[in-house]
Amino acid sequence: MKNIVRNITSMRKISIIILLSIMGTGSLFAQHELGPAMSSQIFSRLNYNPAGIGNNENVNIFLQNRLQWAGFEGHPTYSILNIHYFNERFKSGLGGSVSYDQLGYNNTALNAKIAYAYNLDLSEKGLLSFGAAAGIDQFAKNYSDDIYDPTTDVFEDQSQVNPDFDFGVEYSMPHLLIGASINHIGMMDEITTLTPTQTYYGYIRGSIPVTKEVLIAPSLLYMNSSQSNVFDLSAVAFYQKQFWGGLHYRFGSAIGALIGFEWKFLRAGYGYEMGVGDSSNLSYNTHELMLSFTIPTKKKAPEPKAKKTTASAKKTTSKKK
Repeated sequence: MKNIVRNITSMRKISIIILLSIMGTGSLFAQHELGPAMSSQIFSRLNYNPAGIGNNENVNIFLQNRLQWAGFEGHPTYSILNIHYFNERFKSGLGGSVSYDQLGYNNTALNAKIAYAYNLDLSEKGLLSFGAAAGIDQFAKNYSDDIYDPTTDVFEDQSQVNPDFDFGVEYSMPHLLIGASINHIGMMDEITTLTPTQTYYGYIRGSIPVTKEVLIAPSLLYMNSSQSNVFDLSAVAFYQKQFWGGLHYRFGSAIGALIGFEWKFLRAGYGYEMGVGDSSNLSYNTHELMLSFTIPTKKKAPEPKAKKTTASAKKTTSKKK
């Protein structure tokens, strides 16, 4: 009886592995690309658009962890680290991005790249930024840790490292941001390979002051990866530039909420997402944690010292009081 149960469990595992393996180079790569969309669309776009490097001369550090389909065995997880800095003198931004994605059963993806952006002041209120990134993308399939009988294992471990190049552009004004980018330039994936697919992004974001203390930032993000087309609509409200909360809807796939706060050099946020439509039958809850740090690169100018007063002046002042 135990052997029968073990065999049924193993067959169930193998069926899921086969399904996710077939998905691996298609929709799983698309999921890998879309992972950080919720928080990074507002706070750090470097990982999918190198033109999105900040416009101040502080060092910005962005960390994010996305736990998708929590409760589903073999669920995907996504972690990312973005670091960037902008030099006003040279109108240039430098940055780096590292991400690691556990794409469900046996599939992992590691991406590391450096980025450069150049800004053009088209007008007093218009800024055009061009960005390029270069690095590596590693995709691996590892079946050695599966619980089923290794003597019947028909899957072989695989790993491949590919050069990776991105290009992007952004145009920003005080109340409007428009961006577009191409990731994994020149990589036209087939389902049998370990190569990510050339991916296209396009987005637009507004900044609408409601009152002196409240600002609303609506945005629309589009992504195309192979045969996957994704639209993500969101709106985030900021209060006193210290607290925020918002909602987003990924068309036909998921709905989520985002909250967070900013205190001095620190930003922290939490996102929650649940599947809708066809995804509601498969996906469980998704959780997202975000931390962002700002490190000043310039010392604040010292405050002017008060002039020394003579003893007679002090006495005169004290009398006036």
